[in-house]
Formats: sequence, C-alpha cells, structure tokens
Amino acid sequence: MEQVQRWSDALGLTFPRCFIPTPPATGLRSVSTCGPQVTPSPGVSSVGPRPFRPGEQRQDGRYWEVNPATLAYRSMLRYLRRHVTRGAEPFSADFLSQPDPVRIANVMRSNHMATVAYAELLWSTHLEQHIRRRRWPYRPVEQGQGGDHVGRFEPPSPAFDTLPFIFQDRAWLTWVQYQAARTSLLSCWRQAQHLALRAVRTGIADGSMTDGADAWRWSTVRCGSVARFIALESQPSLAWALPLHDKAHRRRAHIAASARRQCAMEDACAGMCLTWCEVAGWTVEASYIPNGSRVDRHRLLGVGQARPHFWLFGSEGQYVARACETKLQVRAETARAAIEGLRQAVAQYRRSYPAERSLPTFAG
Repeated sequence: MEQVQRWSDALGLTFPRCFIPTPPATGLRSVSTCGPQVTPSPGVSSVGPRPFRPGEQRQDGRYWEVNPATLAYRSMLRYLRRHVTRGAEPFSADFLSQPDPVRIANVMRSNHMATVAYAELLWSTHLEQHIRRRRWPYRPVEQGQGGDHVGRFEPPSPAFDTLPFIFQDRAWLTWVQYQAARTSLLSCWRQAQHLALRAVRTGIADGSMTDGADAWRWSTVRCGSVARFIALESQPSLAWALPLHDKAHRRRAHIAASARRQCAMEDACAGMCLTWCEVAGWTVEASYIPNGSRVDRHRLLGVGQARPHFWLFGSEGQYVARACETKLQVRAETARAAIEGLRQAVAQYRRSYPAERSLPTFAG
C-alpha cells in the first residue's frame, strides 16, 4: 500500500484520504506516455506488426519470434551496436574467451569502451537465451525442422493477462506491449551499467545479472479516448552514447581514410607480382598501378572461412583485383570478372602453396 497514493496522483485518480499517507520513495521519478486515440479511425492500420499470440505456431526456420517485445529488443540492440558499443565487439569476445573476473575488471579500468562492452554483454546475455549461438563472432544459427533455438524476448506477463480485458482493440494491446517492453529493457540496461561500474570500482567483475529494481513498476489506464502508460524509474541512467559528428567532420574523416588507402595501395604495388589470366594462365608481371583516386578494400568470399582482403582499383582502362596478403593480381574488363578471376587464382594458389609451406618471394 505504500505506492497507492503515488499511483493515484500519477494517474489522476481520487485517493481515499482514509489511508495514512506515506512519504514518497527517494530516487523515484515517473515517466508518462500518452498513446493515440483508443478507437482508431476507419482505414488506419494497426500499430506495428501483428503481435505474437500465446500458443501460436512459429514459422519453420525463423530464429526470431514476431511479437512487440522481441521487436523492441532487436531495435535497442541495433541502437547499442551502432551508437553506444561501436567498435567494442573485440572486448566482448575477449571477455567470453577468458572469463577471469579480476582480469576483466582490470581491462575495464584502463578502457572505457571495455566497460561499455561488458555492460552490453550482461544486458544481451540476460535477455536473449541463445545469444552465444549467433554472436561473438556473428554466425548463422543451425536450426532443426521446427527451429529449435528461438531468439525471443518475453513480453511482461500483465500485458497478456489483464490488458485484453481493458483494450479489446489489437492495435492498443500492441502499443501497450511496446511500452512495457521498453520499460523492462531500459531497466535491465541501467542495471547492467550499474554492475559494470561496480566491477570497475571493486576490481571484480560479477556477471550475475538480474532484472532491474524498476523493471515492473509500471501501469496503464484508459483516460477517456486515450490511454496513458506510466512507469516509475529508480536507477540513474548514464549517457554512454557516442558523439555524433557533423558533416564537415565526416568529410574530413572520409578524405583521410581515402588518403590512407591510397598510400597503402601505392606501397603494396611495387615490384613483380604473380598475375593470373584465364587465357594466358600464370605469369610474372610488374605490379599494376592505380590510375585514379578510387581504391577500395574488400573481403574475398567463396574461398573458405579465411575471407582474405583484396584491393579493387582501375588501371589502364581495366579493373584490377589484387590480394593484400600475397603478391597476386588479376586484371579484367569488368570489376565482376576481376573479382571472379581473383577467386579462382586464390584457390589454385592455395592448392600449390599451402599455409604450412614456404611461399615464393619476388625481388622488388
């Protein structure tokens, strides 16, 4: 009963004065969200995709369940990966390969991005049951006939148990489920931030993650023609988002990266090089020199799991694909033909010179 008066004030309900008012809890703040009209106008589609219903069969081969909570989880996961933990994936993979609590805490003390990566690791592993089957490193998930390992974030149970009796419209039920999932996700994220900072402070990384203290402090009410969702938050939120650069900064970074690629390409294109041609076969020729400012670096697919890097540039009216790790180049009329020729050349080169044998060298 200690929260009855606070909920009544937040929702605009009349509080029975016969109850003894209790002092408000310290550190609590209310977050309120008002939705659209309860009765949508004709022709307006429902909010978001159709929610997953209890007992509904899932599509064969689909890893993710289709429900508002799972979609909200995936959206926040993309946001964290692009704007918060960008470039911190190596720290997560290192923590999983060497799960030493003291060592992890020491790494986090020396690098802030390691702290952010550890918090995201706790958050995602707590919410997604089979996340290690598809991340660190990213890889496809093997599934059986019915899709054994399912990535699904469970929506809060009150959204399924009580809300259908309040909001009979499916669009409103979906909207409330999105709000409840958002509250739970943010609460778990604040809890993960708190654990990461505590590991830095104490020197021991404790990986026991639980639901946040304010994960279930939410309620919803229908106020006339609108619905109102209110959540109580007690944990402080930390702003770990990476800074957004302006257009001038992005242009300078792009020009600098292009200059670095050009210099690396000019250093690599020196001396003699193995050259493959579908007509003439293998020859040893001088390295082709790029005659333009456009030099791209890509991964070569279709040659095994190594996926070596290669350069792609124009030279004397043709396209050249040159391997980065070995002195191997292919020239063709189109970029597609040059890449396909390099794929065949790398396959033949590896059969002739396996990794355990010494590779031939050429004088520059």
